[in-house]
Amino acid sequence: YAGYIEFEHSLTKRWALKHGYRYEYSPQNKEQTLSPRISAAYKINEISQLSCAWGIFRQLQGDDYVKFNSSLASSQTLQYIVNYQVQKNERLFRSELYYKEYSKLITYKSLNNADASSYSTSGFGNAKGLDVFYRDTKTVCDGDFWVSYSYINTQRKYKDYVSAVRPDYVSPHSASIVYKQFFPKIQTQFGVSYTYANGKKYNNPNEKTFMSGTLNDTHDLSLSFSYIRRLWGKLMIIHGSLSNVLGIENVYGYRYSSSPDKTGIYALQPIVPVGKRMFFIGAFINL
Repeated sequence: YAGYIEFEHSLTKRWALKHGYRYEYSPQNKEQTLSPRISAAYKINEISQLSCAWGIFRQLQGDDYVKFNSSLASSQTLQYIVNYQVQKNERLFRSELYYKEYSKLITYKSLNNADASSYSTSGFGNAKGLDVFYRDTKTVCDGDFWVSYSYINTQRKYKDYVSAVRPDYVSPHSASIVYKQFFPKIQTQFGVSYTYANGKKYNNPNEKTFMSGTLNDTHDLSLSFSYIRRLWGKLMIIHGSLSNVLGIENVYGYRYSSSPDKTGIYALQPIVPVGKRMFFIGAFINL
């Protein structure tokens, strides 16, 4: 069961305040929680705004854990966010700083252990980062361009981690550049995009230090097109895309054998796409 109440205040012509309170009760673990959240915005001028937010967010533990121990407490995140945005002449710039503190994260010695006592919510962590986004639909006629960048510095002690480290799914630096151009005479839009991600961490059982391995950076250059026309009075879009045009051999992780060989080494196999490139073409009809 859940209930939520929220209040909005226009303090002045430039200041606005919003605060809310969420109550939840979960019969699964007989847990009652109250999560306050508050945000404020200041209108600097006609084109820019500064805002900040604070709040508590909770989430029930995953099914993989509660099927063995249904009394696990919900995980919790305490968030602080500051956002700045300016928009003028069909151009948008947005930046955001954040800090998140995690508590009551799931911990266990081994997954799929039927012993309920082997699961607890003693895990913790934090994350701080920066997101930047810029979009321009004005400079080039019928063109659309945007670029984004994200930085995150995070550590977690949860699951079966032996220490607080950066999780294996996090890239500290990631960026993307996208450009799309529409040609009215042929009713077709062509696009090109490039994405980059800093190497992720992984745990190598052949090393003594936990989560000591780092993957290579990943890159992807992709092309796409969308052709628009009417078929029997219905709108139809033919869309095609080609990923990883340069054929870069990106490695997304490693699988290790469950037991070492005679020399004490765990054999590994890289996790890579089935093919270097993927081509897609499809037709979408609005009925």
